[in-house]
Amino acid sequence: MQIIKKVKVLRKVIFLLGVLFLLGSCGDNTVYVGKKEFEEGKWLIDDKTDFHFSIEDTTVSYDLLYLVRNDESYPYYNFYLTYFLEDSDGMLLDKKLQEIHLMDAKTGKPLGTGFGGLYDHKILAIPDLRFSKSGDYHFSVLHYMRMDTLQGIISFGIQLNQREGD
Repeated sequence: MQIIKKVKVLRKVIFLLGVLFLLGSCGDNTVYVGKKEFEEGKWLIDDKTDFHFSIEDTTVSYDLLYLVRNDESYPYYNFYLTYFLEDSDGMLLDKKLQEIHLMDAKTGKPLGTGFGGLYDHKILAIPDLRFSKSGDYHFSVLHYMRMDTLQGIISFGIQLNQREGD
């Protein structure tokens, strides 16, 4: 029982260090960063991750990245998710099923960075994203795997960056 408490404290410390690193590494082009932690590293199939952000400048394009943290208990090299992008009126602007690779399919080597059995991934999900009007937007994600509980995903987030050169 004592070991479980130590692991939970260590996970929280590592998560906070990761957040501080992300905040410190955010350049002037970062518009939004949001993250959701999953209790005990379990992402339930009906547990939708929701993110809300505002767009002011419609003359530039953006890159949307996924921020995924998994531990070594994650049993696959990839996972599938479906995202939904809505405007402030609730109008669905985009919906897509995507495959995300967390490990090399042949070697099983993690593709992200990490230590102590935790791995962080920053994955370009939607490049060159354009918004036709300024305002609030809602981005949500559901995992689309063949099980009710996806084990080993510690957190999932998004980062929206204004594209370089815009």
